[in-house]
Amino acid sequence: MPKHDMHFKAGQSLPEKLKAFMKDYFSEKDFEKLYKFGGRVQISLTAPFTDRAIQDSDLLIDEDFIATLKKNPTKADDILKNLTKKQLVAVAKLLNFPTTAKATTKEIKKTINDFLKSADKWDKISNK
Repeated sequence: MPKHDMHFKAGQSLPEKLKAFMKDYFSEKDFEKLYKFGGRVQISLTAPFTDRAIQDSDLLIDEDFIATLKKNPTKADDILKNLTKKQLVAVAKLLNFPTTAKATTKEIKKTINDFLKSADKWDKISNK
């Protein structure tokens, strides 16, 4: 997600627009410390990583779906990118690939992709 860092040297004042925006979130003492010692103000924007409108929550995750992924592991990333976390966990389970409850959607996608592409990697290694 996009973020913007603003660095301030000791003795450098914040722009008034920025200070007016931040007054609702920080105390005058915080501003005094920033002025006295310098520091960084970081603004970041966060939003969902996936457009929920393109997710197919009714997609059937079964052996045929797994066969499609295995048949063309290079296209697996395009297929997996629109799946929900629950669907990704179901894919991993059918692949007999363990996942943890704490794993993020991004981590699960990466591990499934790595798993699907591992046969190609080993083939390349063994042919050299």
